[in-house]
Amino acid sequence: MSLLAAHFDTSGVSFLIQKRKNNIELVDFPYVYSKGILSNQCTKREFYTYLIEKFLSDRQIKSGTCNILTSGFMDPPEIDLKTKFSVSVVDLIENTDEFVPVYVNSSSFLTKGFVSSYENCRSRNDRQNIEIGVKDRSANLCIFPQVIPADVSSQTNQDSEVYKKIPNNLTFESGRKIVFTGGRFSQKILNKELNYILMLDLLKGYGVFEAFLDNSNALSLFRIMQMYDMSLVPNLYDYIENTGTIIRTGGQAECLLSTGIGDDKFIEIEENKIFVLPLNVENLAKLSVKSSVLGTIDIRTSGGRVGLILDTRTQEESIYSDVKIFNDCVKQFGGILKEN
Repeated sequence: MSLLAAHFDTSGVSFLIQKRKNNIELVDFPYVYSKGILSNQCTKREFYTYLIEKFLSDRQIKSGTCNILTSGFMDPPEIDLKTKFSVSVVDLIENTDEFVPVYVNSSSFLTKGFVSSYENCRSRNDRQNIEIGVKDRSANLCIFPQVIPADVSSQTNQDSEVYKKIPNNLTFESGRKIVFTGGRFSQKILNKELNYILMLDLLKGYGVFEAFLDNSNALSLFRIMQMYDMSLVPNLYDYIENTGTIIRTGGQAECLLSTGIGDDKFIEIEENKIFVLPLNVENLAKLSVKSSVLGTIDIRTSGGRVGLILDTRTQEESIYSDVKIFNDCVKQFGGILKEN
């Protein structure tokens, strides 16, 4: 019997269809139900029921012969189809052990033990002293939640709002695998380098982190499969990007990198800088890092699509608030993405 997992976010729907154990297809549908647009045509329940039926019929699958699993933000929508298992995104995050999920969409930030959500559309737009342009963008997103900002400035303004919702005392444990997921990262934004700037801004705390980017909500889809049936364990690493290693030093740092395929590389980085070193090797490279906060640590890393990211900022301030650091990040990440 076929299996369908569907994850409903604030700006799109992600599907996983499994016809056989080793036959998996991931599909992103970049629209959601909007009451302001569709309420005179159908209900939310009818919209998502039809969407799933259409998705299955296009693949010659009858809904009655398919195990349907659903998850959503915050809860999956009700549909007129029999589902085998449904779960909220909070439960998905709390039941993920190998990774620490950082889940972001257009209105919320979630991770283990923490949920922060924006106000609803009405209260957000009724606030006093709000800029007219910001109010217009906010109102448009309430009606057209799937809209992707058309320029760097608009996307940056939207991303910077997420940072403001994170408390200063929230930190991530050094040595963990952090996967950045959710509707913000599954959207096909125009400037991909902004994904990595947002990832860095959200990663609070000092230490060494393995960073992964999930641009298809694969984490949510795979977790709901595993919660339904533990024997359904696809290899998530095949469906998410290994971004690389992020090292937050808390100040000036000295690094010695040995890849084993050439001369050792010594790097000295002054404080309040972000330095990106492309690295993607098959064999693990040796890296020794020294800073006043971390002391001297030795790690092994293979890098990733971006490579090594050394962040020597000493204060928990947003990248978006420092034009020089922000522009430097855009240049570095943009250059690496063009080369890959």
